[in-house]
Amino acid sequence: MKIDSPPSGSKRRLGFTIVEAIVSLVLISTLCATLIPLLAKLQTIQQQREDEFFREQILLNLVESLNTQPQWTNREELDKRLQELTDGQPIRWSIQPAPKLGEQTLQVQLQYQTENEHQRPQRISTWCQLKTSANGEGQP
Repeated sequence: MKIDSPPSGSKRRLGFTIVEAIVSLVLISTLCATLIPLLAKLQTIQQQREDEFFREQILLNLVESLNTQPQWTNREELDKRLQELTDGQPIRWSIQPAPKLGEQTLQVQLQYQTENEHQRPQRISTWCQLKTSANGEGQP
């Protein structure tokens, strides 16, 4: 009984397949090395946008509170409400008169620190028209 050896072309094909596999692995690892940081960056950008949306919602809630709940007439009560809205996260805020828009219009500005401590604090601000009381004075 005679055992046939594989044709010489098969050995060549096997060598070529190994080279293809090595090249494919190198390409895949290069692609992964490129995509993983890119995906991390995209995730960071998405998180920043979600955080920004959250901060804007806080500001809108505060402005709505200023307009609809006159019992919050002092800084302590506003600060307490803001702390509730932010789940206790540290946020600096100020309410300043807007002279060009009249005494009953205030600028509400929130300043917050991002997770990256090396970045400058972020600011969100808006103008809100306060409701007036019976005596014509604005009330937050």
